[in-house]
Amino acid sequence: MAARRKPMSEINVVPYIDVMLVLLVIFMATAPLLTQGVVVDLPEAPSESIDDSVEDPLVVSMRADGAIFMNLGMLDADDEGTRVTVFSLEEQAGKILRARDDVYWLRQYSGPFMLALGLHGIAAWALYSGWTPEQKQLNVIRPQAVMANLLVLEPKARPAPAPISKPVAQPTPIAKPKPVSPAKEDPALAEKKKAEALKAKQAQEKADRLAEQERERLERQQRLNDLAQSSLEQAISTESANLQAGTAEMVAQSYQLGIYELVRQNWSRPPSARNGMSAKLLVELIPTGEVVAVSVVESSGSTAFDRSAEQAVRRARRFEVPQDNAIFEENFRQFYFLFQPEDLLSNATFAAGSLDTIIIDRGVDEPIRVAIVPFKMDPSLMSETNIADIVGFDLARSGQFDPLASENMLSYPSSRATVFFRDWRILKSAYLVIGNARVDADGRVAVEFELYDVLGERLMLSRRYSVARSQWRDVSHQIADAIYEEVTGIRGAFSTKIMYVLARNAGSPDAVYQLEIADSDGERSRTLFSSREPIMSASWAPDGKRVVYVTFETGRPSIVIQDVDGPYRERLTNFRGINSAPVFSPDGRQLAMVLSKDGDPEIFIMDLATKSLRQITRHHAIDTEPSWSPDGRSIIFTSDRGGRPQIYQLDLSTNLLERLTFRGDYNARARLLPDGKHLVFVHRTNGVFHIAWQDLERDNLQVLTQTDLDESPSLAPNGTMLIYATQDRGRGILAVVSIDGSVKYRLPSSSGDVREPAWSPFLDG
Repeated sequence: MAARRKPMSEINVVPYIDVMLVLLVIFMATAPLLTQGVVVDLPEAPSESIDDSVEDPLVVSMRADGAIFMNLGMLDADDEGTRVTVFSLEEQAGKILRARDDVYWLRQYSGPFMLALGLHGIAAWALYSGWTPEQKQLNVIRPQAVMANLLVLEPKARPAPAPISKPVAQPTPIAKPKPVSPAKEDPALAEKKKAEALKAKQAQEKADRLAEQERERLERQQRLNDLAQSSLEQAISTESANLQAGTAEMVAQSYQLGIYELVRQNWSRPPSARNGMSAKLLVELIPTGEVVAVSVVESSGSTAFDRSAEQAVRRARRFEVPQDNAIFEENFRQFYFLFQPEDLLSNATFAAGSLDTIIIDRGVDEPIRVAIVPFKMDPSLMSETNIADIVGFDLARSGQFDPLASENMLSYPSSRATVFFRDWRILKSAYLVIGNARVDADGRVAVEFELYDVLGERLMLSRRYSVARSQWRDVSHQIADAIYEEVTGIRGAFSTKIMYVLARNAGSPDAVYQLEIADSDGERSRTLFSSREPIMSASWAPDGKRVVYVTFETGRPSIVIQDVDGPYRERLTNFRGINSAPVFSPDGRQLAMVLSKDGDPEIFIMDLATKSLRQITRHHAIDTEPSWSPDGRSIIFTSDRGGRPQIYQLDLSTNLLERLTFRGDYNARARLLPDGKHLVFVHRTNGVFHIAWQDLERDNLQVLTQTDLDESPSLAPNGTMLIYATQDRGRGILAVVSIDGSVKYRLPSSSGDVREPAWSPFLDG
């Protein structure tokens, strides 16, 4: 493709002008040579002039083939010395004036002529083809180019010539046939056809409706199957992981207890240390157990306390650590040490049970200082734990009291006559508790205690109990309840019980599941029911004398009711599909539960006297986890009818349904507080499950826990605390948190996974 020639506006004409001037000069210099000779100086040679009058004329002739004759002889064309060039103008005869064989006039001037002609030709070609000679860089100010898009204009279509109208032949009209009147249909036959068409339409609509219902049923069944499979896979994965980590966890725990004890022995309490303080330390060890670094990562707020904690670790210098490198690297190379005064100052000793000593994370900012003097006891009772220790521990785990350590007391009174209030004011105690225990003649134990207001120097409360020796811990919890209520105005819940499921060797062929009942502090646990199959969804009756739970002992889930202290045990349901989440009504006469015997999981209410069932929800979504309102007039439950699990309330008298939760994409397992105005439930935050609290009137929501995989919240009967299940280093434990989130403590299990807790109601008598 030929190169596009530049437009004239883009050509630099300066070099062309230079070339043309040079050519013009050459032409002017050579042009005269083309028309006349050049005067030259010839060398001297013997010669004579030709005299026309004397000599005969020289005749030169030329043939058509180019041969030249001089006079009568032909000249040799190859002999340059004899060549003669003849110029003739028009028809005039030329005359040779002088001829020499060494003068070649035409050859001498034909070169410049051809050169001038060639240069003119080259210049003409360069101008035509757009050639630009190489130029030196010049500082030339060039105009700025304007960028523009190429606009392609489509050629306008020429209007089509108007068609030449041609005459149209008129069609020959066709005669229309006369309309034939249809035969009149029998009215009875028409009505019959209409009825048959309507019947067919209704049958088709019914078939379509049945097909749609069957499709929805299959989709719901598939959802249930997927949910069940997902839960089963998650349970199997968790149990397998727990089994594999079990041995290493036990080894690590034994060495952790050694570290804890060594730190306790090396700690010196500073004057500013108080119960409720805690400091978090980062400790680094080498495989020999030597301490290489200690730093405070979370301060207690007291520099002296933080320094004392750090020094306690440094004084130890070296800890016993496991020889297994994997266990060391995972647990002891670098670990956090939560340093808390109540762990280190408590001088209470507890009998071994299924739950470890409670670990309190923190309490209220200004706990109440109370001095509980060790009770005076008969020598025969000295083997029992001192009542003062149990009472002090109960009040401390509420987070609202700060019991004074017995070694810091100035005196140990056991009666009003030996109390000196000045001693207790010096120790800044707001309240003083004294008491004694003795064995009466009938073998029962008589326990007495008195509560004093130190600042007012007055007796606030005095009580006497007569109990069997086996009720030693029971009476201690009752004293703690009485003190708590007298000081705070809220009924104490230390005498209540907790129920939970303990899984031993979970995930293995030797797995055993036990339904356990223990004191509220985890002591004195006992097994109510044991099975090789899982146990779940345990719940208390309002009187605390019966429990209900789900067992798989028949190969599928069934709901069982059982006495706490008697032999009565009865299976209430064993339907195909789901039988789960049983919960007593406030009056104890009815039981709400979830059944899928008709397809979808729905909520039913069973009359315990007649065993009759009443279905209260009807929806293709999953409705589950019912609980009763305190007045028994409504049911709180979880449903995904809105697309995600949320909490709803159903009025049992009006069937009015109300959604209670809107924040977050997962809210479940709800329980109403005794006032009916607040709700606690499992709430997912940033993909992590926590326990949350919500004010139903003000719509305030507060996340109460910072642990992981929190589930199964259960309220204390006084509504001040709740217990829930969580995970600690891959194992299930129980934890307690106050409703305002200010008090937290854990009850880690020493013998297996603990799950599904349920706090009992108040137990009278």
